[in-house]
Amino acid sequence: MAIDPISSRVLGLFDYEGAAWADRHHDFRYLIFDLGRFELLDAAISAYESAIHHRIERRRIFLYNAACAFTFLADRTGTGPEQCPCGRTLAEDLRWSQGAIAMGLYPLC
Repeated sequence: MAIDPISSRVLGLFDYEGAAWADRHHDFRYLIFDLGRFELLDAAISAYESAIHHRIERRRIFLYNAACAFTFLADRTGTGPEQCPCGRTLAEDLRWSQGAIAMGLYPLC
């Protein structure tokens, strides 16, 4: 994603993954980085919705985010707690998974 650092306006979107017929909400799953901070997600949704005139459902994004959190946690099998096989320690993966559960139960936005 290309974002104007001053206005937080989305300037462009680059998708280097293979094209697929999939739920559009899947593309937003990694834009949730921290509980209570949704600036990047809000900007992406705003740009997307205004361009295609289709509503994006946050609860579906939260569901995809949670599924990814659990997948990354499960992928840690055989690694130590301080190792970062996917760029995070065990504590960071647990925090992500716990946050994903909390957002599923009590969405903050």
